[in-house]
Amino acid sequence: MPAETLVVIDGHYYAYRFFFGMPPLTGPGGRPTGVTYAFANLVRDLRQNPLVTHLACVFDVGDSFRNEIFAEYKAHRDPMPDLLAAQFDDVEEILRASGIPIIKVSGFEADDVLATLAKQGVAANVNVRLCTKDKDIDQLLNERVRTWDPGKDILRGPKELFEEKGITPEQVIDYLCMASPALARKRQPSYYRNMVIWPQFSPTATSLKASKRTTLRPLSPRLN
Repeated sequence: MPAETLVVIDGHYYAYRFFFGMPPLTGPGGRPTGVTYAFANLVRDLRQNPLVTHLACVFDVGDSFRNEIFAEYKAHRDPMPDLLAAQFDDVEEILRASGIPIIKVSGFEADDVLATLAKQGVAANVNVRLCTKDKDIDQLLNERVRTWDPGKDILRGPKELFEEKGITPEQVIDYLCMASPALARKRQPSYYRNMVIWPQFSPTATSLKASKRTTLRPLSPRLN
């Protein structure tokens, strides 16, 4: 008997992806509907997939505990566009009507919830497919946990991660610490402005990729 498969949708990731990745659509009176339409198609496709036995969708909700630790955490992130925010109620209505649980946990980010569900799925001997591009999630990849792009049918596990970046899931945390300065310059300066990073490893993380170390934590006391 095939193993059960839990698919978890990163709601905010897909909302932004649909908003910026497709032409804007509007309904009567100019009401924005593009993200709602794309979400409806995603939900339909996942529900019709015979390999998917469980579905859930997670969303961010307010600040997280990280803001208590570091008050300026992501303080310069651009606000959500109004035309996107206006569609969230409709997106959630579609999810509820489709019987898909919506999970929001106060004080935690969506990727925290994704990670928790992945761990719980593995403990229950369930295959887990995380529909997200969040780089932090790469540290969870193993034989049962994969990231999945259902639209392109791209499944990523430890093998694919190593082929892409030359690292293992155990090295992801250190890799991201070293790679963040380069990402800040090339992609979203405002997003990374208040990230705590190790500039000694800018602009790339080749030190870890070329090393036989599993992590660089033994070096961290000297990185001041």
